[in-house]
Amino acid sequence: MRGLCLRVFLLVFLFSCTSGGAKKVVEDDFDEFEFEFESNEDEEEEARDDSDSSDTDDEFDTEEFETPSEGEDTLKSGKEASDLKIEESAVTIKPFFEAYLVEICICLGIALYISNYLLGRTKNTNIAEGWMVHNLPILHSQFVLVGDDGEGEEPTQNHVVRRSENSFTVWASGRINCDGLLVHLELMKRHDLIHVILGLFRPVPDTISFIFQCADGDMDSVITAICPRKTATKMSKEYEDLSKYCSGIRSGEKHNLPSSLSVISETFDSAISVLSGGVAKFLSNHADMLLSLHVTDQYTGLKEEGEESETVTIKKGEKRIHLTFKLPSDLDQTTELLDFALKLLDHVKHIRLSREAKDKATKNRQLVVQEQEKLQHQQRQEAAQQRKEEKKKAEKEKMLEETDADKVRKWEEKEYKKQMKKSQTKMKQMKVRMG
Repeated sequence: MRGLCLRVFLLVFLFSCTSGGAKKVVEDDFDEFEFEFESNEDEEEEARDDSDSSDTDDEFDTEEFETPSEGEDTLKSGKEASDLKIEESAVTIKPFFEAYLVEICICLGIALYISNYLLGRTKNTNIAEGWMVHNLPILHSQFVLVGDDGEGEEPTQNHVVRRSENSFTVWASGRINCDGLLVHLELMKRHDLIHVILGLFRPVPDTISFIFQCADGDMDSVITAICPRKTATKMSKEYEDLSKYCSGIRSGEKHNLPSSLSVISETFDSAISVLSGGVAKFLSNHADMLLSLHVTDQYTGLKEEGEESETVTIKKGEKRIHLTFKLPSDLDQTTELLDFALKLLDHVKHIRLSREAKDKATKNRQLVVQEQEKLQHQQRQEAAQQRKEEKKKAEKEKMLEETDADKVRKWEEKEYKKQMKKSQTKMKQMKVRMG
């Protein structure tokens, strides 16, 4: 800091010195200029007197020079002035909207997007909170804990958790026949202006899902799914349990359902057991709202795209009931969907398959486990073979870099003996097969 102050003081001092010297130089130059100017004026006066005296001595000849008259000068100047034309250029000024059309459109687009975001976000929030208000009494009558957000150490109540601007969840637990219920509201992306415009041409409905995590022993060996006919093939391929255990897709008419619905089940008996007890009647009355009904004791999630992955693990199936409906605009009707989901949960607990269906389900599960064990064994063999080849390759590279000829010769003899032994073993096997 002291060095900085010293530098500033030196700069100010130098500047003052230089400015004073410059001022003195300028004053000296100005005095010299005044002296020269006065001397030049005296010389010009003397020259002017000499020229006047010389002019009086010379005679002026009027015929040698012709001077135009004043009338001719005025005539020419007037004619030239009349021939001169001044064209006035029109100044065009664009209107405000034409001059700033692009900027106005951009500002309007931004304002429209922001206003749509705020309105869409508010509407989705109101739908989720409205569902919670209408169904909260039912949830409290069936569960001990409702609406825990999972953030604090102590559980909370009556919270709708926002996963995104159009996704909301409600968690409930503390009931017999299940470990917990997850209600998932997947609403239209009303906050996104692009999705709103696309929704005019291809509407996307609001959906609600009820996911029950059942406890062990509360469900028999049942795998059944019911969905619209248009999505049946896709659903049977997406879910791993349906693709492994269920063989075909049957029309809903065979189970007293509308023809617009399809049934995917492991056995015919399991489908009949699930659809009994008024389930088929409710689904028939709400066929236009049903998107999927999935009851399974071997739920392992969606099928992975790369089925033959690097490692195959034997997954333990979960007992789960998954229902998805279109969310009705009248929130009073949503209580019917929740009542049906809870009744289905109690109904599935009392399902008991016939002995034949039970044996078939047990056999299918054993076959799946055996297939997974074979894949694991095959992958272990491939991994061991790969490690062996890598070890052999590393040993060969090491011998190529070896400078001791004796070691290289011994290694080559050893490898030659191994190759001869393998070839002899193959010849013996061929002879045994031919014999």
